[in-house]
Amino acid sequence: MKAFLISLVMAAVSLQTVHSLRCYTCKSETSNSKCQTPENCTDSTYCMTSVIYGGVGSLSVGVISKDCAKSCTPSNVNAYVGGSSTSCCKTDLCNISGATSVKISYLALVASVGFICSLLLAGL
Repeated sequence: MKAFLISLVMAAVSLQTVHSLRCYTCKSETSNSKCQTPENCTDSTYCMTSVIYGGVGSLSVGVISKDCAKSCTPSNVNAYVGGSSTSCCKTDLCNISGATSVKISYLALVASVGFICSLLLAGL
C-alpha cells in the first residue's frame, strides 16, 4: 500500500497542467487598440497578427487582424504604396502589438510621386 501511495504522489507531481493558448483576436480593425480582446484558443499553437497597409503620403489606410492559428508562417511584403505582414508567436497574449515592420519606404513614395509628376508634366 505504501508503494502505491508513493507511486501515486510521484505521478501527480510529474503531471503538467494543460491549458489552452490565449491570444488577442480581432477582424479587420483600423487600430491596434481595438484589437485587445483575449480569447482561449483550443487546438491552436500560434497567435497570429496580420496587417495590410497602403496609401500615399498622408492618405494611408491600415487594417489589422489577430487570431488563433494551428499553423503560421511569418511574412513581410512591401510594395511601392503598400504592404502586408504576418507575425506569429506561441505564448499567452503574445500578439499584443501590431505585426512587425510594415512600413512604406519613403524612397518608394518619393519615386512614385516624381513619376506621377513627370507624367502630368509630359501631358501638358
